[in-house]
Amino acid sequence: MRILFLSAWFPYPPDNGSKLRIFNLVRSLAHHHEITLVSFEEKVPNEPVQVLEEICKSIHVLPKTEYNENSARALLGFLSRKPRVLADRYLLEMDRRIQDEITIGNPDTSNW
Repeated sequence: MRILFLSAWFPYPPDNGSKLRIFNLVRSLAHHHEITLVSFEEKVPNEPVQVLEEICKSIHVLPKTEYNENSARALLGFLSRKPRVLADRYLLEMDRRIQDEITIGNPDTSNW
C-alpha cells in the first residue's frame, strides 16, 4: 500500500517523545508499505536524512511557522470553525504538496 504520512513534527533526529513516536511509526509502516513523508521542520535540513531516505519513497520538508496569536490570520481564526493555530499556521505550499501527492497516485485511496 502507498501511504502519505503527514506530520507536524519532522521525525529525525528522534530526540523527543513526539519525534520518536513518528519515527517508529514510519519505520514500522515502511516494512510493508511505500511511505511518502510530508512534514514541517523549524530548520529544513540542508542534507538529506539518510536514515529516513532508506525507509521512505520520498520526503518533503517544509518550513514550520511559529504560531502568533496576535497575527491577523489568528485573529480571523475567531470567526472560523478551525482552531486559531491552524488559521495562523496554514501554509499553502503544504496544501499543494499534499494535493500533488494525491494527484500522482499517492496514497492509495481505495479505502477512503
